[in-house]
Amino acid sequence: MKTADVQAMPVPPNLVKSLLGGFDIISNHITLIAFSVSLDLFLWLGPRLSLEQLISDIFTQALAMPEAQTPEMSSLLQNSQAMWQITIWQVTSLMETIGLWVLLVIVGFLMGTLYFTLVSQAVLQGKVDLPLAIRQWPAFARNVILLAIFWLILFLGVGLPLVCMLSFMLISGINIGQLAILIYAVLVVWVFFPLAFSPHGIFTFQSGTWAAVVQSLQMTRATLPTTGLFLLAALVLILGLNSVWRLPEETSWLTIVGVLGHGFITSGILAASFVYYRDTQRFLREKAQASENNLA
Repeated sequence: MKTADVQAMPVPPNLVKSLLGGFDIISNHITLIAFSVSLDLFLWLGPRLSLEQLISDIFTQALAMPEAQTPEMSSLLQNSQAMWQITIWQVTSLMETIGLWVLLVIVGFLMGTLYFTLVSQAVLQGKVDLPLAIRQWPAFARNVILLAIFWLILFLGVGLPLVCMLSFMLISGINIGQLAILIYAVLVVWVFFPLAFSPHGIFTFQSGTWAAVVQSLQMTRATLPTTGLFLLAALVLILGLNSVWRLPEETSWLTIVGVLGHGFITSGILAASFVYYRDTQRFLREKAQASENNLA
């Protein structure tokens, strides 16, 4: 094969260009921050659920036992009641608590799916098509929920044995302290890091749950350093700026600025992740094609 016939390898995606591209897309479709802003405003100004009545009933039943009728227990009950003065909606039963939790999780998945769909449209198509997003909503939501169930099973499969082992070591008197927490955190990151872009396959290629997981594994394995730096940069930006948004008091009007800033940053990071995923998948396809052409 002649040197002139060798096809040049494509250039891998640029971290800075991906981040800037994501923020540019959100700037051009600023209404996309409405999802994040609405959620923050609801958490700030909306009603709050209270477990005061349920906890009080539990403490009352406990205090009814003769061995529990002590001044210390009475003081504990009073302190627990004082903690819940700012709440509004009372949850009075365990079944009601579970039902509300399930409802909030389902609503969160549904709204999050629509949010991801619209952001992916802005990145991949250059426009937001709400009617199309609504038509795609059920299929995307099904795959997202299946992906969440897969993550949960994986987390329990990895976490429970390790927690049992650490508990046994603690019971045995082995002092491992913060080392155990570090080992657990490293293991969780090691397992879930390759799966970070699983949702992107669902919205970018309309892949099924398992296909999206495989695509994420292949991508992170082929671009480990760059992908790791991208996720680290995104995490630093979100956590670092979150500390800035939380500086004003909750009663200050400056909190509105923090809510808007948080909405723009989180939406920009999400859009940047889709830009990075799109460019990386294109890079991997072009790299594979160039390798095949050079071998031919």
